[in-house]
Amino acid sequence: MQQEDQKFPDIVVSLKFQKGVQPIFHRERDVPYALIKIVDSELDTLETEGLLTKVETSDWGSPQAVIPKADGGIRLCVDYKVGVNEQLQDAHYPIRKIDDILNSLQNSRNLHVPVDGQSSEIQGISTHCGTYRLRHLSFGIKTESLEFKRIIDKILHDVPKTISYFDDIVFHGSTREKCQRNLIACLDQLHKFDLHLNQQK
Repeated sequence: MQQEDQKFPDIVVSLKFQKGVQPIFHRERDVPYALIKIVDSELDTLETEGLLTKVETSDWGSPQAVIPKADGGIRLCVDYKVGVNEQLQDAHYPIRKIDDILNSLQNSRNLHVPVDGQSSEIQGISTHCGTYRLRHLSFGIKTESLEFKRIIDKILHDVPKTISYFDDIVFHGSTREKCQRNLIACLDQLHKFDLHLNQQK
């Protein structure tokens, strides 16, 4: 998904604290020397795209985690389990049972979500290049999947025979033609909000 967050339907996520929360800062973790240039380049790219903002000081900091990918690239993650997640309130949003979704298919053939200022600060990332703040809801925050599900459900609410399950979308129809029509309607709605699908998946 690309950066044009303003196309979301009036949605900004606000992370909620439990009572008596105190900021926690964890220093950065070591990056293998062989990956430093790749990580530096990725951080620069994310900052240029407006997804990260570098800050001089921060009360909040969760360590960056670098995950090598099979294609030689990397995935930058953040370990929010060490201090942030246990201090957040749970998000309560109904999730349909997978059996209900699969049953609905009878006779039928991944998003940058903006957060508010405090939530950006909570999602501070400590790296070997300094501290950054995320301007969007980060993977690894314990409420992220439910917030994302809520948004996708809102976007696809009026699309016929289309069901979301976290970051998966299922469309169906009683005939090939109806299935194709529902697929096009789903893709049109995703395009309206500038949401992109990973063709390889």
